[in-house]
Amino acid sequence: MVSVIGIRRCGKTILLFDLFKKTENSIFFPLDDDRIYPPTIKTPQEIIKIGKEIYPNEQITFFFDEIQEIENWEVVIKRLAEGEGHKVYLTGSSSKLLSKEIATQLRRRSLSVELFPLSFKEYLKFKDFEMDEVLTKQEKALLLKYLDDYLLYGGFPEVVLEDETERRF
Repeated sequence: MVSVIGIRRCGKTILLFDLFKKTENSIFFPLDDDRIYPPTIKTPQEIIKIGKEIYPNEQITFFFDEIQEIENWEVVIKRLAEGEGHKVYLTGSSSKLLSKEIATQLRRRSLSVELFPLSFKEYLKFKDFEMDEVLTKQEKALLLKYLDDYLLYGGFPEVVLEDETERRF
């Protein structure tokens, strides 16, 4: 079982969804979807039931995004992972669910990965900027502009990928 935690908007869902797309026999479910809000303990139970109908007699990898939305979620997740042997990936916002709480609720049977906003080096990769040992004046000017933007707007993936003309602040 793997839980990905971090502050809001740092890219947890994107990371989980990318992994989901590369995984066979998998189910992805966002628990903050307004169509099922508020989710209850029955929500993951129904998702598991549907997953087993889609992939009978298969090991399934379940991806639950924003697990902290469900009270007592750990009961279902422990049964799914430990009792039934399925793989489980979870995300949770650290504002509501800290890594210590996940470890406590799952009795330390989970690997917790904390995700942070992009570093400046990662930011430059998002911008397709490659650093050479010697920069031209134009490259140096662009690098300084990127640094100004990074310091002003931060390293949240959604903001970094947003067109500058669309920024609202």
